[in-house]
Amino acid sequence: MPGPAPSGTELVGAVLSKKYRLVRLVGAGAMGAVYATDQVIEGVPVAVKLLLPEFITDIDLLTRFLEEGVTSKRLSHPNIIKVFDAATAEDGSPYIVMELLEGVPLARYTSAGEPLPVPQAVNITRGVLLGLQAAHSMGVVHRDLKPDNVFLSRQPNGQFSIKLLDFGIAKVMDLAGGMNSKTRMGVLLGTPAYMSPEQVKDAKEVDARTDLWSAGVLLYEMLTGRSPFPAQNEYARLLAVVNEPAVPIDMEDERLAPLAPFFARALAKRREDRFASAAEMLHAMTSLLEPSSSGTMPVAPGILAVASQKRHMAQRRLNATLYELAEGSSILLDKERRVALWAVAALIFVAFLAGLTFGFALARATM
Repeated sequence: MPGPAPSGTELVGAVLSKKYRLVRLVGAGAMGAVYATDQVIEGVPVAVKLLLPEFITDIDLLTRFLEEGVTSKRLSHPNIIKVFDAATAEDGSPYIVMELLEGVPLARYTSAGEPLPVPQAVNITRGVLLGLQAAHSMGVVHRDLKPDNVFLSRQPNGQFSIKLLDFGIAKVMDLAGGMNSKTRMGVLLGTPAYMSPEQVKDAKEVDARTDLWSAGVLLYEMLTGRSPFPAQNEYARLLAVVNEPAVPIDMEDERLAPLAPFFARALAKRREDRFASAAEMLHAMTSLLEPSSSGTMPVAPGILAVASQKRHMAQRRLNATLYELAEGSSILLDKERRVALWAVAALIFVAFLAGLTFGFALARATM
């Protein structure tokens, strides 16, 4: 989730509807803030999402916010964040009650600009497509699928699952101004790298296939560490999404050439030329990557066997992060801490070499 807003902590301690006490700020964005509460519903700790004060005077926006909360409440799937309620507080502020997640957003990895190991990228995409399949079957389109809205959530059993966040929030953002707004709302919706061509042209005329385009972009980025539509700024990226073909994935890494047909279809400009459903896209991906009968998500041997050094480094980084989460932490080691750890290791190694040298010299002197 995005980092906390400077003034977000002022609501800590408040009680909504006489039952949801806000105990800490989890995160905040351009439109709202999320707070952990002291409540547990169906055995699950819950959080509350509140609109920022500047939006609560817009009746249409408040109505849409609550409607989307009710819509999200109907979505029940392991790969979609669970929404329990949508209500209005005593002061008229709307809020959504949802499960409190522990983990990290996918953006923590994609923002590094390095590829993820193929098995991890495929497993994450699988969770995304399964969540989309469930939502689309109920007529719900996400419309703002991006790394910040894909969450790696730690489960009580220590395993990790993929959770899709913020279903329907794009409609609320459109009502508040969207890309045409000169307020910070435009920043929130400004994710052209994941918007389909038809969404760029007319955000109101989209269907489930716009989410599949976004899923294709996510997978491309995870495998290459790059956007399929490189550009100097976001407006140039919008033009590239509409007018330019995606960079063929084998031009980023020739070892990924077997995936070229998949991405040619996933990122086709005309939605009629893309996969028709999340189920079809998932089948194409798993068939191409040769799933085993054990139910695991293996990788085509020719791709996995020649995994680059960067992928191995990313694998170790990912494993280290997941281990840290399993121990109860939900943040990555910061750069300073990593530097300090390497410095300590270097000093120990130098001391070890010095000890060997001294011991060797002493042995020679006593001979």
